[in-house]
Amino acid sequence: MKEFEVQPDPDDARLSRIVSGIDQNKQAVDTSVVTEQPLTLFLNSQEIVTMMTIGDHPDLLAVGYLLNQNMLLEDDEITAIDHEEDIGMIVVRTKRETNYEEKLKKKVQTSGCAQGTTFGDLMERFDEINLSTETKLKTSWLFALTKKINTAPSLYLKAGAIHGCVLCEKDRPLIYVEDVGRHNAVDKIAGYMFLNKISPDDKMFYTTGRLTSEMVIKTVKMGIPILVSRSGFTAWGVELAREANLTLIGRARGKRFVALAGYDRIIFDEVGTEGPDTSKKGAKRAAEPNAKPQSAQVSGVVLAGGLSRRMGGDNKSLKQIGGRPLIAHILDRIGPQASPVIINANGDAGAYSGFKNPVVPDSIDGFAGPLAGVLAGLDWAAG
Repeated sequence: MKEFEVQPDPDDARLSRIVSGIDQNKQAVDTSVVTEQPLTLFLNSQEIVTMMTIGDHPDLLAVGYLLNQNMLLEDDEITAIDHEEDIGMIVVRTKRETNYEEKLKKKVQTSGCAQGTTFGDLMERFDEINLSTETKLKTSWLFALTKKINTAPSLYLKAGAIHGCVLCEKDRPLIYVEDVGRHNAVDKIAGYMFLNKISPDDKMFYTTGRLTSEMVIKTVKMGIPILVSRSGFTAWGVELAREANLTLIGRARGKRFVALAGYDRIIFDEVGTEGPDTSKKGAKRAAEPNAKPQSAQVSGVVLAGGLSRRMGGDNKSLKQIGGRPLIAHILDRIGPQASPVIINANGDAGAYSGFKNPVVPDSIDGFAGPLAGVLAGLDWAAG
């Protein structure tokens, strides 16, 4: 399977739209917002749930939801998936006759975005699953993955207000999906794996959402031995991960992460980035009278990658002020506060050859704006 076999399409007109408003200075602005629409799911003739979703990959979402609710079994044969887009309905038909009337009476509201719902016992089948102990995760793979995922085109970069999940193998992102609720994104991955008969044993699951108990439970039920997030943990999520021997990694940003379960699978082949001392001893020292503040290297980025529309298209960073380019004055000011300092610029990097600072272009095409420059700086700092 190739990298990004499935990935977000931020140019899909169905998934976002432009909305006009005003900013903090009462200036007119146009901004992209993600769409959401109801999708009512039937299993054979029985209505199961109505979900709010962005609308892409409804077949994956439907199948994955039923799998993670234990309403669709691993050996079930799906005979048809009928999607009626105009009325927001999808029907999954199976060879096996199904009736989940009693299960539907036991509803649990989850901590997921958009108030996710699960039916029946959250822990159903949890204790029966044995995750692969042969799968390993090299830190170099993890660092490469976070960079690839964070720089890939996505609705998140275009409009925000959305969660992403990625199925990975070693340092390769395979399936990347998004939705307004993180559990929808998880279910899309589960649906893809079921329909395409993908083994979970050597895979890793990456999510942008919190590592809650439901995220851990779903990952274990999918048979995936490693779960990674750029966000944080909940106590029950950690407890369940340790019980299931799931490798649980959070706060994965750049070359930093925290692992709270399943450390044996991690191979530390590349050293991460040092940060401030966040241990109990470090906190105690910081609270002592006359304690010196902890120091950390601070990198800087000068954003010079715009189109300079208000300056007639000329490169404003090279405009002369007091006989020197504007950017020279900026570099002088930021130099004592940050090191190293890079220049984010698009186009002719040679225009900055007179400065010793690295020149880094946007990682997103199309002059996406200052946040694209911030992202380029973060990616450069992460290595």
